[in-house]
Amino acid sequence: RSAINPYLFKEHPYAGTVIGKIEHLDAATLEEFIAFKKKFYNPHNAVLVVAGDFNTGQAKQWIEDYFLTIPNTYEKIKRTKIEEAPIKQTIRATEYDPNIQIPLKLYAYRTPAMTDKDSYALDLLSCILTDGKSARLYKKMIDDHKTALQVLAFSDAQEDYGVYVMGALPMDGVSLETLAEEMDEEIEKLQTELISEREYEKLQNQIEANFILENSNMEGIALSLADCYTFYKDTDLINKSIELYRAVTREDIRRAAQRYLDKNQRLELDYLPLV
Repeated sequence: RSAINPYLFKEHPYAGTVIGKIEHLDAATLEEFIAFKKKFYNPHNAVLVVAGDFNTGQAKQWIEDYFLTIPNTYEKIKRTKIEEAPIKQTIRATEYDPNIQIPLKLYAYRTPAMTDKDSYALDLLSCILTDGKSARLYKKMIDDHKTALQVLAFSDAQEDYGVYVMGALPMDGVSLETLAEEMDEEIEKLQTELISEREYEKLQNQIEANFILENSNMEGIALSLADCYTFYKDTDLINKSIELYRAVTREDIRRAAQRYLDKNQRLELDYLPLV
């Protein structure tokens, strides 16, 4: 999937604003929705994981009884890989929404695919910025400066491209420009300074704790196995993921910030109430 595409926006009647395209969804017919469902959501285009204490022979028999009897509506899916030109200049957009009360300053950067080593470094960047009350953006903007009501930063890696999103909701009376300045200050620090050894150790502990939490029950293990097979074709990756994060160095984190969080490579969005 393409992560950031400026052509998904169009001019809004209000000067200087844009809104996301949704007309194609409103115009879709019931027949089109049914055809889409049959094409993609059937057992012949699915990964099934059975986890827990079970009898293998009985499980296979149940799978045949419950799933193989479903008519095969699968048609061969043609997957088109989209190659997009890199973003070389900041894309600025403003969107108005009558359903919100608090504005939002948002940054979005195009990032590499989930199979790229840098995707792990970008996950660690998110932990540094907003994972917990001691994270940099939380401590600075919410606790110390009291400029933000809420902050966010996360990496959403996908099969072709990914997206790295940063944002903040302002406290009453604080401008979006102030939020932008404070977020940019933290990005610049990550681009120019190595994180401390103590912060790096904390990151590793957070990653290990998150992994244990996600795989602490059968459902979590099953979901992890399904993801590993679907996206990486390697179910054994569930046993390697922590080591892949541990292999990311402090230098890798700084390099990822330099390479992917450049001002000229992002969408900058002001999301405002429509009054």
